[in-house]
Amino acid sequence: MTIASALWLAPAASAGSTLWVARSGSDSARGTAARPFKTLDHALERARPGQTILVGGGTYPELTEASPRGRAGAPVTLRPAPGAHPVVSGGFKLIRARHVRVTGMTFDGTGNRAGFGTSIWGSRDILFSHNEITGYRSAQGVLIKDRSSGIRVIGNHIHDLGAKTRFEHGIYCESARGTVIADNVIHDIATGYGIHLFGDCDGTRIVRNTIAHNGLSGIIIAGNDERGEPDRTVIARNVIAEHAVAAWSEYGFAVTEYQAGRGSVVRDNVFFRNAGRHNVDCDACVARGNVERDPHFVDPANGNYALEGDSPVPGRISAARRRR
Repeated sequence: MTIASALWLAPAASAGSTLWVARSGSDSARGTAARPFKTLDHALERARPGQTILVGGGTYPELTEASPRGRAGAPVTLRPAPGAHPVVSGGFKLIRARHVRVTGMTFDGTGNRAGFGTSIWGSRDILFSHNEITGYRSAQGVLIKDRSSGIRVIGNHIHDLGAKTRFEHGIYCESARGTVIADNVIHDIATGYGIHLFGDCDGTRIVRNTIAHNGLSGIIIAGNDERGEPDRTVIARNVIAEHAVAAWSEYGFAVTEYQAGRGSVVRDNVFFRNAGRHNVDCDACVARGNVERDPHFVDPANGNYALEGDSPVPGRISAARRRR
């Protein structure tokens, strides 16, 4: 190998160091603070196990599609640079990624017709946490598919999405194992469900979320002969409220189903002002310990689904405020 080719194949930085991205950067640069990369996908593809990618402020309108590979105990992490507020308006897709953390980012498709939300395809050990996802007109907030495993969607604010009736949802799982959906605030999904499991999404845990004011219902567990059915779903300690459209067989419920699979449990949730004939419309589910109770949202008319100090909901769920 020549010296020139060795330099070409060398990584942007050593394992365990930091890579930088900025709108003023270049993908032919070294990815340092002084010479940052320009695009997220380039940084993600160059990152090595243990590296953190810090993203500078500004709007990133391009498609991000990458397959970063961290290691157990040494993930690749993507997050804003200190004091920065980057906005990803294009699509963000992880494909066959391993051991990745995406945290503190804003994904806002407002005004970007090419944007399609965020998605995780055929990946393992992905933590998607404390992000905001909003503004996409034809997209899922988070799509999980292609037999992904160990996916954790935690503490995100997902809101104001969708324009195509019944096809866009806050979180949509098609095929995965052992997914955890926890501590998210999901509201104002205009024409879909807060959370939709549709297919072979076995062992999904949906816990401690606030799911409110979505176009159809709060959660649906569904499947068919082609995609399979979600077995062993646990829906526990969520607040599911204000699903006001009571029409057809699956609308207006806190939790509903269509071929839900086996072993699903709906327990210890707080329901409020859901217009369906039952809060839990799921013959395949075991329902216990659920209550109908005003959760005392701070200001739901203006998108603030934080819980007031006197809320009767155990273990208060983190605040989220819809941006107008």
